[in-house]
Amino acid sequence: MPRPHAQEAQLCSTAPTCLPARSAAWVPVDTGALSADVDYTLHPRLMTDVSESVLVSGPTALGTKGTSHILLTNHSDRAVNLPRRTPIADALAAQVGDVSASSDDHRFELGSPLSAEDSRVQDGAPAPWEPDPSPLGPDDDPAAPLDVFEHADDPVSDLTKDAATTLVDGHFRVGVDAEGRPHQPVVDLLRRHTGAFALDGRPGLIRDAEMTIPLQDDASLRPEAPRRASPEKRAAMDAAIEQLLDWKVIEPSSSPVSFPVLMIRQYGKWRFCVDYRQLNSATVSDRYPLPTTDAVFQTLQGKRWFSSLDAIRGYHQHPVAAADRWKTAFVCHRGLFQYRTVPFGLKNAPAVFQRLMDRVLGDLRWRTAVIYIDDVVAATATLAEHLETLDTILSRAESIGLKFSPAKCTFAVPTLTLLGRKVSGAGVAVWQGRAQAVQELKRPTTLRDVYHVMGLFGYYREFVDRFAEIAEPLTRLTKGWKFQSDGTRSRLVRTDGAPSSAADETVVWGEEQERSFTALQRCIASPPVLAHPDPTRPYMLYVDASKVAFAAVLHQIFADEDMAAVASAYPAIGDPLTSGPVPRERWAAWLRADRFFGPIWRRLTESSADSASDDEWVLEEGALVRRVAGRWALPESAIPVVLRAVHDHNGHFGYTKTFLAVTKSFWRPRLTDAVRAWVAHCLVCRKTKVDRRVGALAIESGAQEPFEAISVDLVLGLPPSHGNDAVLSVLCLFSRMILLEPCKSTITASGIASIISNRVLRLGWRPRRIISDSEARQANAVERAVQTVQGALRAMTLDGRAPWDRSAVPAVELAINSTPSTTTGCRPFDLVFVDHPDVAHAVFDSGARGDGASFDDLLAAAADRFAEARRVVGVERSRQKRRYDSSRAPLPVLQAGDQVYIRLGDRPIPGLGGGKLDPKKARPFTVREVLSPHRVRLSLPSDLRIGDEFAVDQLDVLPRSPDPFASARHSPVPASRHDAGLEEPAPVALGGEDAVADDADARSATMGDDVLAPRVRRPPPMLRGFDVGTQCALPDPPSLFDGPLTGTRKVEISGRSVTLRERPIAYQSRLTSISEKKLVAPELELCCLAWAFARMAHLLEGARVTVVTDHAPMGAMLTSAAGIHYGPTITRCRALLLPHLHNLRFVHRPGRLHSNVDALSRLVG
Repeated sequence: MPRPHAQEAQLCSTAPTCLPARSAAWVPVDTGALSADVDYTLHPRLMTDVSESVLVSGPTALGTKGTSHILLTNHSDRAVNLPRRTPIADALAAQVGDVSASSDDHRFELGSPLSAEDSRVQDGAPAPWEPDPSPLGPDDDPAAPLDVFEHADDPVSDLTKDAATTLVDGHFRVGVDAEGRPHQPVVDLLRRHTGAFALDGRPGLIRDAEMTIPLQDDASLRPEAPRRASPEKRAAMDAAIEQLLDWKVIEPSSSPVSFPVLMIRQYGKWRFCVDYRQLNSATVSDRYPLPTTDAVFQTLQGKRWFSSLDAIRGYHQHPVAAADRWKTAFVCHRGLFQYRTVPFGLKNAPAVFQRLMDRVLGDLRWRTAVIYIDDVVAATATLAEHLETLDTILSRAESIGLKFSPAKCTFAVPTLTLLGRKVSGAGVAVWQGRAQAVQELKRPTTLRDVYHVMGLFGYYREFVDRFAEIAEPLTRLTKGWKFQSDGTRSRLVRTDGAPSSAADETVVWGEEQERSFTALQRCIASPPVLAHPDPTRPYMLYVDASKVAFAAVLHQIFADEDMAAVASAYPAIGDPLTSGPVPRERWAAWLRADRFFGPIWRRLTESSADSASDDEWVLEEGALVRRVAGRWALPESAIPVVLRAVHDHNGHFGYTKTFLAVTKSFWRPRLTDAVRAWVAHCLVCRKTKVDRRVGALAIESGAQEPFEAISVDLVLGLPPSHGNDAVLSVLCLFSRMILLEPCKSTITASGIASIISNRVLRLGWRPRRIISDSEARQANAVERAVQTVQGALRAMTLDGRAPWDRSAVPAVELAINSTPSTTTGCRPFDLVFVDHPDVAHAVFDSGARGDGASFDDLLAAAADRFAEARRVVGVERSRQKRRYDSSRAPLPVLQAGDQVYIRLGDRPIPGLGGGKLDPKKARPFTVREVLSPHRVRLSLPSDLRIGDEFAVDQLDVLPRSPDPFASARHSPVPASRHDAGLEEPAPVALGGEDAVADDADARSATMGDDVLAPRVRRPPPMLRGFDVGTQCALPDPPSLFDGPLTGTRKVEISGRSVTLRERPIAYQSRLTSISEKKLVAPELELCCLAWAFARMAHLLEGARVTVVTDHAPMGAMLTSAAGIHYGPTITRCRALLLPHLHNLRFVHRPGRLHSNVDALSRLVG
C-alpha cells in the first residue's frame, strides 16, 4: 500500500467525550491515515481498569476512510471520560472473506455522546474513569481471538521422544519406518560392511598410522612405585590386564620408567587407569584442534537422517611407535607392562586420534558427517545421501582396520543423542538422561562441589534464559579464590596468596543459593528446544540490559509445511491434560454427545451435502459454526479444555477478560456461568488476587451526646520539656471537643486511665465507649485531630521562648475547642456547655451576645444547636456510608468451619508475601469461632507467630458452592464445605434440555450475545499486531522471515500452505561489570547489543539482523555524525557494530520501566 496510507492504523478520538454508565454512543474518530480506496476491518479496543469494574467495548465492523464514528458501549456502573486523541480502535486492511452483514432487526438509533463539559457527576455517584494513555502492546490484550490451531503441529514435539529402533541380526540398531520395519537399504548396507564392526568385542588395529610421544629437551622421567590396592581392586586389575593382554593392547616391558596403576570406580564398576601426569608434563603438546560444540551442531542443521558410530576402545586401536612404547610403561602387583597401542590418559591422545579420524572422513567432514574424537555422526537430508555417506565411512574404516562397536551404534534415525544433547532436524534439546542427572544433584558443600555444579549448569546455559542472573548467587560463592599456574600445574590460592584446596574450602549455603540452585535445576529439567540456525535467513536479536545483568535471545523464523494428514483433519486444540492435541474426531464426538448441540449435529449430518446448514448453524469440516457471529459451537466436554487455554495458560485474568476471550471464538448457552465458575474456583487466582474488600459502615451506634464516646491517641516525637515528650489527646466523637494532657512517651495504660479519670470522669462525663489505636494505620477520628494539634503546636512554638507543655498545649486546646468544627458547624464548647463567650468578647472587651438573656433562652438556643449538630452529623455519616459501602462488597456471613484466605497486604505474616511475585494471600484456614459480624477467630498452626483474631475485611472467603470443574483442573482445589444452614446454590448449568427449549431466553439472560457484536470472519479476526491464524499471500517470500512475529502466521507460498513460527536459536547472558553499571540506560543497552553481537558473531556476521530493544535511540547512536564525544566503552561498541550497520534493522518495543533483565519475556513475541 503506498505511503502515507497504512495497511493497519490506530484510530483515535477527535474530541473529548463522556460515555454515561450503561449506555452506548458513537464516538468521532480520525481516519486520516486510511486509504480512500481500501476497505478496513475496524476492531474497537477493550478498555478496562485494574479491578475490572469498568468495561468499554464495541462491535467489529467494516469501514472506509469516510467512516467518522465508532460505536462504543459502556457496560459498567461508572461514567467513562475519553480525552481527545484516546486510541479507541484499530483498523486493518480487509482481506478476502471479510463481509459486513446488517439486519433490520438489529438497527437502533443512538444519540451523540456527551461532551466532557456537559457531563455532570450526580451526588453519591462514583467519579468518571479515564483510560490509561499508555499504549497497549500486541501481547497485552487477553481478549485476543483464541487460536485453536496454535502448536497443534509443532515440529519440535518429536524431540521429546526417543527414536524408534529395532535390532537387526542381533547386532545393529536400525531406525524403523511408519510400519515399524527397519529400513531395508540400510540393513543391506550394514550386512555388506560387517568387517567394519567388532562383532566379537575385540578392538581393531589401525594400519599405516603410529603415535609418537615426543619429550621436551630437558625432560627426565623418573620411575614411580606401584600403589597399594585392596583385594577387590587387585581382582579387577587382574581381569583388566588379562583382557588387555588377550587383545594385544599391552605387553611385558623392561622400561626404565614406570607409572602407577589406579583403579577408579565409575557407575558401579572399576576402571583401569594409569597415572600419566609426570609423562604428560614432559611431553611436547600437539595443538591439533578438536571441534567445538557449536560447530558440531551447526553441521547438523537442516538434516533429517542421523546415524552415530562409536569406535570400540578407540585409542586402543591406534598403535604407538615402537620406539616410544617404553614411555607408556606402568607398574602394578603383576609386574611391569607397556602399551602397544594408545592408552587412555595421554596428553596428546585426543589430538592424534582426531587427526586420524578427520583423515578417514575426508571430504565428508563438515558436509554430511562430523566427528568428535571417536564418535562419528552421519547427518543427511535424504536417505539416499545417507546411504552413500555410511558406505563411504564404513569402507574407509575397513581399509585401515578401524572397527566400530555395534552395541553403541545407531543407524538411520530421526533423532540422536550427542554430547549430552538430543538433536533432530527440528533442533537441539537437552538429553533427558542428563536432565535427570541434574535433578539428582546434591547441594554443594565445598568449593569443589560448587565448581562441579557450575560446570554442569554452564554446559546448558544456552538453554536457560537469564542464566547469569539466576546463577549469580552461586557464582558469588566462587569469589575470593583463583587458580594460578606455575608452568606445570594449576593450584587454587586465596586472595591473600595462600594456597588452598577446593575440596577443603566449605561454602556458606543460604536461601539465595538454594533458590538459584533449584531454579537452574528446574530450567534444565524442562528447557526449550533450540532451532538449528539457518545462515540463509535473517535473525532476530532481542537484547535487554540492566544494572545487574545483560541478556540476549537469538531467534529465527521457520516455515513448517502443513502435512496432508493435518490439512485434511479438523484443526486441533491443545489439551494440557492429554499429551497431545484434540483431533477432529474427538471434537465431533463431543458435539454428538452434547445435549444441546447433539440434535443440531444429527439434523445437519443427516441432510444432503447441499443443505448441511439451517438458519442459525452451518456444518463446516466437521464443526458447527454459527451463522450470525461466526463462532464455533462449544460442546460441554470441551469447556475445560478451552478455559484452561484461555484462563490458566493465558495470564489468569478475571471473569470479564476470560469471558470476552472465549466468546470471541466460541458460543454456548449459559457460557457465562461456566466461565464464572471456572474463575471463581481457580486455585491460582485465589492465591494471587485479592477480592473486593468487604464491609459496611455502621452508623447506627454513633455518639449522640457529648462524651458518650471518646477516642484517645498519643502525639509522639516532641522535644523534652519538664520531663514530658508526648501529648495525650482525648477527643469527644460527638462535639469534637479535644482535651490535651502533656505526658511521657513511655506512659502506661494505668497512666492513661488516670488522665481520663482526671480530665473526663471528674467533670461528670461517663463515656460508654473508649476507642484507642491498636495498629499503625489510621483507625479512628482522633488521628485527624492529632494532625491539627501538631500543626497548631508547631505554629505556636515557633519562637521557642516558652515551654510547649505549659504554655502551648493549653492554648492549642482552647483554640481548637473555641473554633467551629467543619463536621458539626459548631464550636465544641457550644455543644458541651449551655453558653460560652465568643471572639467578640475578647476583641471588644464586652459581654457576650447572651448577656441579659434568661437561662431558658440560653437553654433553648443550646437545644437548637444540639438538634442542628445531630442533623448535620447524620447527613455527613450517611454520605460517608454511601462512599464507604460503594467501594466494598457486602459483608459475608461466616460460620465456624468456613474456609478463608488471609490477605497478606492487610494482615502480614512473617516470612510470607515479601516478594513481588509471591502470593498475595496465605493458604486457606478454618474459621474456629465467630466473635461478631466483623471479627472471627481462626485455627492457625502454632509456628505462624500471629494472633488468631481477624477482622472480616482481612479475609477472603472460599466459595461454599462445589467446583463443577474440580476433576478437570491441573492441581487439586481445596474441598469447599457446603453451607449447612443455607440453601445450597443451584449448580452451574452447562447446557441442557431447558436451554434447548428456550434458546432465546438463555441468550437474553447471559452477557455474551447482547454486548458482543456479530463476528464477520472465520477464523476470528485478529486484533492489532496479532498474527495468529492470519491467511495471506505475499509475493516476496524472503520478506516473510524478517520478523519479528507474534505467535504464528499461516501463509501460502507457491500454492503450498505453510505456518511461520519464530523459534529460539540461543540464549546468552552475563553479569554487568562495575564500569558498565555507571552507564545510562541507552549506553547500557548499546553495550549489551555489542556484547551479544560479539558472542554470536559466528552466526551474525554477514547476515541480516533485526535488533529488538526497548530503547529507541540504538540506531541513532550508531549513525550519528555529530561531534559527540563518547567514552571508551561506547567507542569500542560503535567500532564493533559500525561495520555491520548495513545489515542491522532496529525495532523499538516500548514498555514499563524495569530494574532487571525481565523485559525479554515482553520483547520476545
